[in-house]
Amino acid sequence: MPKILIICSIERKDSGLFDFLKNQDYNLVFITADSEKNVATLDSVDLILCDINRLDKNPFECLAKIKEHFPQKTPVMMTFGETDNPSQLIIQSIDAGCADFINLPINQASFLNRVQSSLFKSYRANIRLSEDKLELFRHLIDESNDALFVIEPETSHFLDCNKKACDNLGYTRKEILQLGVINIEGALPKLELWQEHVNAVKKNGSMFLLGRHIRKNGTSFPVEVSIRYIETKDKNYIVASVRNVDELKEYTIDAT
Repeated sequence: MPKILIICSIERKDSGLFDFLKNQDYNLVFITADSEKNVATLDSVDLILCDINRLDKNPFECLAKIKEHFPQKTPVMMTFGETDNPSQLIIQSIDAGCADFINLPINQASFLNRVQSSLFKSYRANIRLSEDKLELFRHLIDESNDALFVIEPETSHFLDCNKKACDNLGYTRKEILQLGVINIEGALPKLELWQEHVNAVKKNGSMFLLGRHIRKNGTSFPVEVSIRYIETKDKNYIVASVRNVDELKEYTIDAT
């Protein structure tokens, strides 16, 4: 349910337009210019709607203070009624970073359409931002000198890995995600041994050990493995950072 923060006077809380939004299953949170401090108690909102003509204080100063508590991309809509200088209000609204401004009166269907349009633009922008962050994170992980694995504790199956893991083992990422630790770690060839290992890691939270990984072509190489057990609300994971000891030796020799 989208949450809309409405900045208005106490008298405007019973506005027909706001009642209409409530009936459309929007979660409305009302705040007056005199209760700006209460904004700090809100986790987030999907849209800020400021009713310019119904505020005793300067609406743009009030809006600026309230926006400080929310992400920069939180969309803002301005509504205003009869005024001597609507053009000036529109310019000020644009300068304040408003996504839309509505000159009242307006019918309910048009008002709802404008609200939905602002919310949709915000969602689309947030999705793009999330995708960009994910792409950057994937790029940084793939540039790591260590092989990184995300593992399902119950089965030892690989849930994710980086490019270095693929290079070390000679598998594609798609192939690795069909395997588990028991398929590539010489010291843990059986699920029973893996589960004993998981119990030890879970008890300690993290662990450092030496092992031997088996490549796709059947050859093997010694590794140093740093493991951490991670618990989340929905699922638990094991994250492993793996260093190829042979490569480490070569680097040490070259450095000397």
